[in-house]
Parts: sequence; C-alpha cells; structure tokens
Amino acid sequence: MNKLTLILAFMPLAAFAQLTDNFEAGTTGSWVESTPGRWNASPEMPLSGVYSLRHIFDNSVAGADQVGIETIGLSLQSGNASWQFRLRHGHNPSSSNNWTVFLVSDAAPHEMKPGGAVNGIAVGVNFTGSDDILKLMRVSNGLATTVITSDINWETAIGADSAALIRVERTPSGEWTLMLLNNEEMVVSSETGQDSFLPAASWFGIFFRYTSTLDRLLWFDDLRIEGQWITDTIAPSVEAVRPAGSHSLLVYLSEKPDDQSLAPSNWLLQPGNITPLSVTTVNTVTLKLNFTDPFINRNDYTIEAAKLCDQSGNCRSSISAGFKYAIALPGDIVISEIMADPIPAVGLPPFEYIEICNSSGVKLDLTGWSIIYNSSSYLLPETTLDAGSHTILCSTTAAALMSDFGTAVGVKSFPTLADKGGLLVLYDSAGIMIHGVSYSDSWYSDALKKDGGWSLEMIDAGHPFGGQSNWTSSVSRLGGTPGTANSVAAANPDITPVNITNLFPVDSVTLNIRFNKSISNTEEAMEGYSSEGYTITSIAAADPLRYSFICTISASLQRGKIYSLMPPESLRDYSGNGPETKSFRFALAEQSLPGDIRFNEILFDPWPDEHDFVEFVNISDRCLDASRFLLQSENPGTGSLSSPFPLSEEPRCILPGDYFAVTIDPQLLVERFFSAASDRIFAVPALPSMPDDRAIVTLYNRELDIIDRMSYDKSVHFSLLSVVEGISLEKVTPGADSWNRQNWHSASGASGWATPGALNSVNSASIPNGSAVSLSGRRITPDSDGIDDLIVITFTAPSAENVVRIVVFTENGHPVRTLADNLYTGYESLFTWDGTDDTGRVLPTGLYIIWVSAFDSTGNTTRHKEAVAVIR
Repeated sequence: MNKLTLILAFMPLAAFAQLTDNFEAGTTGSWVESTPGRWNASPEMPLSGVYSLRHIFDNSVAGADQVGIETIGLSLQSGNASWQFRLRHGHNPSSSNNWTVFLVSDAAPHEMKPGGAVNGIAVGVNFTGSDDILKLMRVSNGLATTVITSDINWETAIGADSAALIRVERTPSGEWTLMLLNNEEMVVSSETGQDSFLPAASWFGIFFRYTSTLDRLLWFDDLRIEGQWITDTIAPSVEAVRPAGSHSLLVYLSEKPDDQSLAPSNWLLQPGNITPLSVTTVNTVTLKLNFTDPFINRNDYTIEAAKLCDQSGNCRSSISAGFKYAIALPGDIVISEIMADPIPAVGLPPFEYIEICNSSGVKLDLTGWSIIYNSSSYLLPETTLDAGSHTILCSTTAAALMSDFGTAVGVKSFPTLADKGGLLVLYDSAGIMIHGVSYSDSWYSDALKKDGGWSLEMIDAGHPFGGQSNWTSSVSRLGGTPGTANSVAAANPDITPVNITNLFPVDSVTLNIRFNKSISNTEEAMEGYSSEGYTITSIAAADPLRYSFICTISASLQRGKIYSLMPPESLRDYSGNGPETKSFRFALAEQSLPGDIRFNEILFDPWPDEHDFVEFVNISDRCLDASRFLLQSENPGTGSLSSPFPLSEEPRCILPGDYFAVTIDPQLLVERFFSAASDRIFAVPALPSMPDDRAIVTLYNRELDIIDRMSYDKSVHFSLLSVVEGISLEKVTPGADSWNRQNWHSASGASGWATPGALNSVNSASIPNGSAVSLSGRRITPDSDGIDDLIVITFTAPSAENVVRIVVFTENGHPVRTLADNLYTGYESLFTWDGTDDTGRVLPTGLYIIWVSAFDSTGNTTRHKEAVAVIR
C-alpha cells in the first residue's frame, strides 16, 4: 500500500519519509496511466508476492505507454534521497522495445517519453540509442543526456527471464549512484556520476516502448522512495496562463488544486464575466478551461479565480492573471530567408538554414507548429517570436554556431534542402498554412551565387506571397543575413491581379482550378463564381500554397460542349488583389486521334541564351488534354531519338481551334516577340533536342499513336533572308500536311519574326487577290487628344514572302520618314505613323505622300502611293 500520506500526517514541515508500493492490494491505487486500461496489478508471473504492476494492453500496432504516481513534496535539495524497485522486461531490449523509469519528473506520465514536455532524472535501457546498457540520464525537454553509464548490458547480464533489483541514490550536492542489487539487496554493480539538475520532483513513472507483438512484457514491483518530504503550508498560485486554441485556456498552477477549485463557477474570463463551459486537468498542476465562444484575436483578457486551494487545505482568494490572445494569420510569420546551398561558405557557417520573421506586430507562440519540406513534416520546438524578430531554424548540430548571428532554434531531423529548389510550408498547431514558398535556384539575381554560399532573401515581408518577384539573392558580404533584417529589404508591393491559369475537369462533376497566385478566401467566395448551367457546391484547396482548388459542381458536364467560368469579384489573394474580369473556357477532354493536333510554328534556332519553342493548333472539334501528348525529336542523319517530353506536366484543355505553344521560359519569349499571345504559351521543364540545322519532330499521344510529324531545316526559310537566327517557321494553313515543306514559311519581320500562341503572320486563311494599301484615315492631328493622333497603314499581298519599303515624302518629293526598310512581311502587315520625321519631330502642317514598294520571292514588284494631311 502507499504509506506516504499516512506518514506525512504526523510530520513537521520537513522530515525524512518514504513512499512504498508492493501492489499486494491487487489494484494500481493512486497510479495514473497515460492511456487508461493499459496497466494493472496482475497475478501473472509476479516479481514478488502475489501481484506486480504489469503492462496488460494487447496492441495491434507498435506503441508506447506510461504510468506514474505523484511524489509532490519530495525535496532533493533538503537531504539524501533514494529510489529502489524490481523490474523484468520479457524480451531482449532494442531501439523499438525498451523501458525507462523516471525517478523524478516535473510532468505527468503522458509526457514521460522521448521528445515529451518533461524534465527529470531517469534510469533505463535504450531510451535513446540501442546499446542495451543500463544508464542514468538527465532529461531536459524530452532530450536525454547520460549521467552514468553502468557496466550492465541488460541483454547479457539480466536477460528476458530475470528480474533486476535497481537502487539509485542522490546526495544534496548532486552526486548520483546507480546500483544493481541481488535478491538479498547486496550490491552487485555500482557506478557514480555528478549532475546538480533539480527539476520539480512531482512524479515517479515508467515509460514502456514496444512493437506490436512484444507488448505486455514489462513487470514492476517493490517500489521504495526515501528522502526529505516537506509539509505544504503555501496556498497555490497561478504561475502562467496560455491560450490553447480559440476556445480553451491553459492555467498553470504552482501545485495540485483541490476539487472545489476545479468548479467552472470558480472561474471568470474578463471582459464579459464569462464562466467556462468546463474545467479539466491536463496534469496535476495544469488546468484547461474550455469556453463556448472563441477568443477575439489580438485581444487582452484576464482570468479570475474566486478561490484556489491545494490538497493540504491552503487557500488563496481573488486570484487573477492577464494574457493576450494572439494567433498568427497567414502572412504573420513568414519564411524570409533560405540557405539551401551553404558550400562553399562565404562568411557564414557551412550549414543550411531557414529564417522566419514575425511581421504581425504582436508576440506569437509557435508551440505545436511544424514546417513541411516537400512531403515531410518537421515539428518545431516550443518557441515564441517577438514582434519584428527573426529566428533561424537549423539542425541541432548547427544551432550553436548559428546563434552567433541571431536567435537560432535547432530542429530535430532538420530537412536537407535541395540546391535546385523545393516546397517549404509553415503550419500552425491547428494545421493552418501561415506561409509557404516554392523556391528555385532560378530566383538568384546573380548566376554566380547559384553555386553555393549565398542565401535567397525575401524583399518585402509585408507582401510575402509574391512568389519569385519578391525573392532575390542576398547582397550581404557574409552571403546571407540569418537572424537579422534582410540585406535586400525594400518596398515591393504586390499589385498583380488574380487570374485563373488552368481549369480542367477531373470528371463530369469535378473541376480542378489553378490560379496564378495563392488565394486567401476561395471557400468564402464560392457562391460568387459565374458559370453556365451549373453552380459550385463545394470547393477545397488542393495544394499547400492554395494555388489549386478542387470543386464539385451541381450538374454533369456534357461531352462536346464548351463551358466557361468567371472568378467572383470578391476573390482575393493574400495582398488583397482581386480578379481580372475575364472568364476561362474549358470542356471535357476526349481521346486524341492522328491529325487532331498539328504542328503550327517552330523556332529551332533561337538567339544565344534563349530557348526553342514549338506551337500546335487543335484542328479537331473535340477538347484534348495537353498532358497526354509527348514530343520527340530525331536526328535524320544518325536516326538517334531524344527522350519523349510531355507537352504539359498537368492536365490542361486544348479547345478546338486553340493554339498551344511550349517553351522553357515563356516570359522571355513574350519579351522577345511582340506578337506573342502570353495566355497561350506554357512552360515546360525541357524540350527535345532541336538542332539549328535540321531534325524530325514527332508528336505522340500516351497510347504512342503518331498524331503529327514534321521535318525542318534551314533551307525552308525565305531565300532572301540573310540571317534566320531568332526567326520561326510558320505553317501557311493550320490544317495542312505538316510533313510537306511547301506548307511552311519564315515568320514575317512585320510580326516581329515569330507569333507564338497567336495567328501566324503567313496564315493563308484569307489570301488577297492582289496587293493593296489601305489607311485608317487621311489626316493626322498630332496633339495627343486621342483623335487622329496617328494612322494605321495596312499592306496586303497574295504572297507570303514580301520585302517591303515604306517612306513618307513631302509633297515636293523630299523624304522625311522611313517606316520600313526592306522588311520581310507575310500576307498582311500593319504599320503606324504619328506625323513625325526620322528625328522624332512633329512635321509642319501640309500634305505628305506615303510611298509603299514591295517585291516577292518570284521577283514581282508593286508600288503604291497614298496622300495624308498633317494638321497642327
């Protein structure tokens, strides 16, 4: 039986006493289980007497269970203390099957585990590691440090069939002795160590870890704890208060309260005189107060207790403690710096790190937070961030050195960050995404810094979801600024509107919508979507950064019908930007057949440091899925084939008549060619090799049917072009045979030498009967009032190959402006004139002659004159 309570009843304030339990009453009595029903006083194979404490739960999976008893009042600093017990482990120990006894613990049994919120002294085998040696350990915040390593190998010295009698002694100066005794309590082995660590001696407990087939194999008996026990004469107090979610509050007391103190009517939340719905115990000194209504974010509160009493009858009245309820909203804590490739080091220790900063304006608690790298989750240690502060997250090995540069927090199993890039997402304790970034080494502003030693830094933490445009390489001479303000910090507002970038029906009632930005309120704005014949009934984020969403719609889509969807005006990104008012067209994708999609334009000889592109057009009457097409090139001289590359990494609709261009860097393509249609140009990680001289390019579907094929070489280009670098080949008619070289021509100079994603400059859909020049008007009034400020000159010809010269003359025949000088054009080309001369000066009032001359590849020459008045 537990004799401690009986003895202390007759003690002075401090006296020597002992706690014993041999379980002969057949019950666990005052012992507390981490999970009820897993331990019992069992008569099966007892260590002594009739009963022993035994693990009895038959778990179908691997697990860990704890059990313990309170030892409040045991004072390690007041005198010598000792612990003695018998224990049998019915299997040889390993990293997955082991036991540890907490002699001293400041936390209840459920925290007595590796990584638990526990401080104490423990004795056991393989609490960490797997060397099977009996050790005495100091446990700080769940991490164990060895104090004594005995000469006892549990497997060889004790084994699975025998019980061991273990005794541990401590002096007030912190000298520990770990002993193994025989049945006559004679010392068999004894080792000493020094550690003055003094956690609160609130609990004694047992931790048992096991695999699914090796549970129920731990027995414990004959506990005896001796030492100085102090009689309690001090009333309990509130040590700290911390919110535990939006409806609950944790109240940390100095000691265990009596039952009356747990009554909800004893507590009030101010302002509002709010009584908690319930009061429960987390452990002996921690209460959880649960409320009906949620706390208001960023509000100050006070919790009041009418009376607090302990188990000895000591009471305190009118207790109060204040706290601020502050939870992070998305963007409050941001990933502000990433060192993914620290070697060769510039001026920082050669360790990877992630910096987070608090831009919320209030102190925030990160307890229970985690960071996701790609698909793996890493729990952050308990930490708080002051407003405006920066914290370095790194490995536990790196933390000591990184702390020289700022606050550093070591994360167990810190992820190995890929140099090329990866997805980092920060989640709060409720699993809500607070910030994330999918970084890439292409974000470095200096190519030399990609090779290591330099971090990526966020430019404007006030707009943290800006993506690539808000990141660049550090300019610090150290290579980064961990723990301090970023070297590139500057105002960089995000004003880009929200757009749908892809919408693909997963099936007839499910849509996958992808936006160009992280969206904050898609679920709330669900009813605002404008659609044809259906409504959205549910919507949920499909990726951590909230770019993609899965929607369920009210009616089934019909095959062969094209639909559209317009985002609601209330839709917002995390910077508050709304959508552009344009709809996105889509349809159910169908099986592709040979000839459904044709090659329509190709750039195989781009400018240096730029990329090829290939454009297709859907000439069928069905919607096709771009991700189900593969592109492959062939060297006609050797017959060698490239690897096949998909046209899209994600499902994407190519509607009837749509152009679909692919390249490695769409933005670079748009900047190079002014005729490009950016919304029909899509990024791919790589394209097949397309040599500058000649190759064969083939398009397959996923069933490996040949859909279309073409052959190119430089001789297909317009013969009068002296240089073809940076000029695409365009098909004259989209539906024409791609293999026939006669159906291909060089893109026109008037179009900018390529038209990716747009109508080809040599398209023959409406070939004129003869050459002609037409003007948008007959006068120019260059006063910038928006009326007649310029004229548009349209030149049309029956040939796709024309060299055009356009000169403006005075009425006396003096040339004043050259609008085109031997420019290669297609069937139709446009030019503008604003009434200025070649120096940019506005010409005086008068009559001017626009002279147009052109010749084609057959030698045919045409000339045209048109009169225009300039009026100032």
